[in-house]
Amino acid sequence: MEFLEIESPLRTDKSYRSKTQEEYHKGNSPLELLPIDMIKDVCLDYMHNVCLGVTKRLIEFWVKGKKDVRLIEKINSLPRGLDDIEYYKATELRIFVIHSGLIVLKGNLSKQMYTHFKFFVCALRIVITPDICQTLNNLAQSLLNDLLHLLMYIKVHGGLDSFSYFKYENYLQYINKSIKSVKYPLQEVTNRIIEKRLKHNISPYFCLADRLFENIFIRDLRVTIIINNKCDKCIMLKNNDIVIVNNIVQPQNKLGFKLIVQKCLDSSSLFTEPIVSSIIDLHAVNPIVLSDNFTINISDIKY
Repeated sequence: MEFLEIESPLRTDKSYRSKTQEEYHKGNSPLELLPIDMIKDVCLDYMHNVCLGVTKRLIEFWVKGKKDVRLIEKINSLPRGLDDIEYYKATELRIFVIHSGLIVLKGNLSKQMYTHFKFFVCALRIVITPDICQTLNNLAQSLLNDLLHLLMYIKVHGGLDSFSYFKYENYLQYINKSIKSVKYPLQEVTNRIIEKRLKHNISPYFCLADRLFENIFIRDLRVTIIINNKCDKCIMLKNNDIVIVNNIVQPQNKLGFKLIVQKCLDSSSLFTEPIVSSIIDLHAVNPIVLSDNFTINISDIKY
């Protein structure tokens, strides 16, 4: 379906409660009893709207659509082939649209379609990034007016991940896999979490009495660093250095954590059109050219 008109007025709390568009309602919502804004406080979720929605539909066109829009070559550089798109989970689609899509599609789509996808990615990366989702909101809207409704929620609630379903969906999967018996489910989950902690190794950056972890959830950033997964161990510091996390350490008898990292010494912008990719913190990095190990604090992390 094509929506040719993008200047229509957005719904408001008043128009919703007065049922200005009766066909949009199926009776009364119990949420109307609450003192909330029924439009601004009940958010669209980009996990369904963007990842399972727009991104999945685009890939379906490229894989199964008419010949003039199909991929030029079959892509085999992803964990799961695009032919399995109907089975893709939201997290796989999120990784594709935010991280890997621009790389694997280059040269495999027509120039026009690739440029269209690049506009989509640039707009999405702007609105998902806390530091620039507000200041570059208008730029995102000019890149992609299809995100019109999401942009309104971002102005009210911040970056997309501050009101997405991903963190809940992801952890439910881990809990489900941890349970083998119905008798003691909480104990089982707790035991599996404890078993995942790393055994101590000898290193000049921590001692045997320190505790080591293979992952850590950063509450303020709403992300998890996983040192055994190369996709989840790369971070950007507040000084804009890009580093690889090798160890997560909790020093003995001390609060807080420290990270043992290496800086990526060879990085550049991935593209310069329609905007310079470094503006949205999208970089091409050589993961082999690294500094020596050094220690940082959790508070040093930007993304």
